Amino acid sequence: MTFRLLVTLVCLVGCSTTALPHAGGDAGPGTCGDTTLDLGEACDDGNAVSGDGCSADCSSDESCGNGITDAGELCDDGNTVSGDDCNADCSSDESCGNGIVDIARGETCDDGNGVSSDGCANNCQSNEACGNGVTDSQT
Repeated sequence: MTFRLLVTLVCLVGCSTTALPHAGGDAGPGTCGDTTLDLGEACDDGNAVSGDGCSADCSSDESCGNGITDAGELCDDGNTVSGDDCNADCSSDESCGNGIVDIARGETCDDGNGVSSDGCANNCQSNEACGNGVTDSQT
């Protein structure tokens, strides 16, 4: 308190407030890793390690749906809705042939390739089994 009062008195004489030491939170840019959420930081967990809920540069809280593709995510489109080129848990770009069955995209299988006649059609909408209700092409 005494230091802030002294700085305030000195500033009355004619200094710039940008010379004030950073008090944290709302005063401007600070240091990532100091546990204080500063302007421009999405998080600050007190370290410079990614993968623990706050990225090493404090730019991401590492949650699916934040619009930043973080470690462990294949995609992140800014929401947690499937069927829009990134599934709800950010683990699939919802493309046929990626090896992940994306039900929201109408896939019934996905064997990781774009080839038919191998147990999964090239459009990922048929397991190519007799009796599945789908007429499969032979191409």
